[in-house]
Amino acid sequence: MEQTAIRSPRYDLLDQVPLGVCVLSPAFTVRFWNTCLESWTGIPRREILGTDISQRFAHLREPRYLQRLQMIFDGGPPTVFSSQLHRHLIPAPLPDGELRIQHTVVTAIEARDGYDALLSIQDVTDLTRRLEDHRALHHQAIEEARQRQRAQEERRRLETKIQHAQKLESLGVLAGGIAHDFNNLLVGILGNADLALAKEPSFSPRRKYLESIVAASQRAADLSNQMLAFSGKGKFVTQVLDLGELVPEVIHLLGVSLPKQARIRDELPPFPLGIEADPTQIRQLLMNLISNAADAVAEEDGVITLSGGRIECDEEYLSGSYLMEDLAVGTYVYIDVTDDGPGMSRETVEKIFDPFFTTKFAGRGLGLAAVLGIVRGHRGCVKVSSEPGRGTTFRVLLPATEQPAAVAADAGLEVGIELAGTETVLVIDDEEPVRTVAQRILEDAGFTVITAEDGDQGVEIFEREADRVALVLLDMTMPRLSGDKTLRELRGVRQDVTVVLSSGYSEQVVKEQFEGQRPAGFLQKPYGPADLLQKVKGVLGQEATRSHPKTTGAAT
Repeated sequence: MEQTAIRSPRYDLLDQVPLGVCVLSPAFTVRFWNTCLESWTGIPRREILGTDISQRFAHLREPRYLQRLQMIFDGGPPTVFSSQLHRHLIPAPLPDGELRIQHTVVTAIEARDGYDALLSIQDVTDLTRRLEDHRALHHQAIEEARQRQRAQEERRRLETKIQHAQKLESLGVLAGGIAHDFNNLLVGILGNADLALAKEPSFSPRRKYLESIVAASQRAADLSNQMLAFSGKGKFVTQVLDLGELVPEVIHLLGVSLPKQARIRDELPPFPLGIEADPTQIRQLLMNLISNAADAVAEEDGVITLSGGRIECDEEYLSGSYLMEDLAVGTYVYIDVTDDGPGMSRETVEKIFDPFFTTKFAGRGLGLAAVLGIVRGHRGCVKVSSEPGRGTTFRVLLPATEQPAAVAADAGLEVGIELAGTETVLVIDDEEPVRTVAQRILEDAGFTVITAEDGDQGVEIFEREADRVALVLLDMTMPRLSGDKTLRELRGVRQDVTVVLSSGYSEQVVKEQFEGQRPAGFLQKPYGPADLLQKVKGVLGQEATRSHPKTTGAAT
């Protein structure tokens, strides 16, 4: 006969413990149900004693529980299992549908006819939730730490990039200043050498020395232009052009100078790659990139591939480039210069745009630093992809334009009035060598020249001689009264004064400082006699043509 409730003194202690305790017979009859279980489940002891517990808790007859309980009824070792029970095992104040997590230890105890199962049940819901909350907080703390680490890495990356940009900017300011002063000195060297050369007869043995001075001065001027390009203040005369049309020209120019091991493959698309740029500067950019690629494959046979196209760039794409500050998202034209040389390490890539950095046995000049300056001046950027053993790709991105490419115009200037070179020219420049050589060149051509060593003196002279001064050759950068302020003062004396600006910086940089003022012309330093006379006569010719429209086009 099935045993029923147990009321033995040995179970009285179990009635006081803060755990749910019950005793089951092998037939799943409840033989003991302590006070804690009454409280947890809301089931009075008198209702459940002697009943089949599976009628209320069917899960106990599920295979995963039944098998382990059967082992207990056979006198087996203790076992542990957990279960999730719904509200029918939960005190009434808890919300409907909430789960409670039970942790149960089952132990065999001797009975009259075998073994019963003693179930010690602990409600671990709150503990589990606290553990889960703790685990969630732990994971959150880990994620926040990772986010802080990523933010710190990103901040370090940005700081490094900013420091690099500031270093390049500082070097650019230095290079631009040096180039400006250097160009002023070259005016004296090149101008005087050209004047002396013009006065020497063709049979003079001194001509070869003067020609060497002129050639060296011109090479120095080229170096100065590279420094201006690096500083972003190079000479820019922009026009709409097709980038793809410049590449064959550059390849032809470099054909003889490139190593025989380097083969160039042109894979540019057939459609136009329209940009608004200075063609001379873009040619220089392409020459530097191709020459750099040729150096990479010089040790053994290699291929330099030129490809390009149009691409839509968003902020994320532009952020991984050099010079991406303040770049507008939108359509860009790109050109890739790819070599299959040995490639570069990450450390080398980070230094390649530093001035005078080289991986060769001897320095090659500004090189890629000048490329960066040219790209900066055209509001573009550069992306570099390289790995050791996998070659290198330089991608230059420049803002695209839909305008048609410009047709090359005749560089000659048609002047309808013969110029005798008898006009008076006022030269205002704070550099004595520049004033001297400009005066010699103009006076040799028949002009009357007045010089002033700064803007204040120039304005004072012009106030006295305004009626007879036909043109003012005005330096841009001077102490006290700068070029733009001097121009305003001159026009305050005579509104129609003809002014030609001259500077060691580029025309584009100079024009940006004149706030809408329109000088008649610009002369880039260093200049020789032919440059100065062509500019002066050209500007005076244009002014004369406007004053005498009937003579325009009369000359043949």
